[in-house]
Amino acid sequence: GVEALCQSGARVAPDIFEELKGISGTKARHQIEDLLQPLIDRDKRLRCPLWMWVQAGSVTAVEALLRNAAHDEEVDVDVFVALQRCRGDEEIQQQIASRMREHVGNEEFERLQAAAATRRLLLELRESYSEERDIDLDIVHGALGCGANPNAREEMLEEDADVDGDEDDEEGVDDADEEDEDADGDDDEDDKGEEDGAEVSPDSSCYDGEEEPEEEMAGSREGLPRPSTPGDGEAVDSSEES
Repeated sequence: GVEALCQSGARVAPDIFEELKGISGTKARHQIEDLLQPLIDRDKRLRCPLWMWVQAGSVTAVEALLRNAAHDEEVDVDVFVALQRCRGDEEIQQQIASRMREHVGNEEFERLQAAAATRRLLLELRESYSEERDIDLDIVHGALGCGANPNAREEMLEEDADVDGDEDDEEGVDDADEEDEDADGDDDEDDKGEEDGAEVSPDSSCYDGEEEPEEEMAGSREGLPRPSTPGDGEAVDSSEES
């Protein structure tokens, strides 16, 4: 796939450097580097990172970047991983290492050298496991010889990621529960409002119960005899006498 892209004139993007940096297998990495190098040389606008020049064994480019007063080049673990993978001969490797030691100091040089060796060791073990291939013992021996920590583990980082994921899930569940409680509370308030409105609404179905509307009650009283009063009685007597 990479060979076909290179033959079709594809351009090298910075993301490709990041992918190349994570390849542990020496044979596969060298094949990809050989395919990319003509494209890198052809693109004059492409700015390669320091670790790329270190890994290629270009002493002149490394020295120029380290001495560039206009740009403070960062010398980090990636650069030291590239130093341990350098494709130059032993003399070239010593020249590059000498310039890097001068740039960062002896103590920082030793620290970064051990950190880079540990990263190489973990990358090789992880890649061989993922690709189901044999471990490259040359890489393991080289990393241990540069001070790699044989007790280093990737599981600590994975556990931290799992914990963060669990916390996010728990927060999501709590938020969902709170939303459900709020929704239930709103439904209860709506139901209560409907009940309160039913007590005062003249069109409510509460009139279908025991009580009757006032107009119906008034109509039912019209057929009952009118209660007599003293005044009414006297009026009846006087009419009879007449």
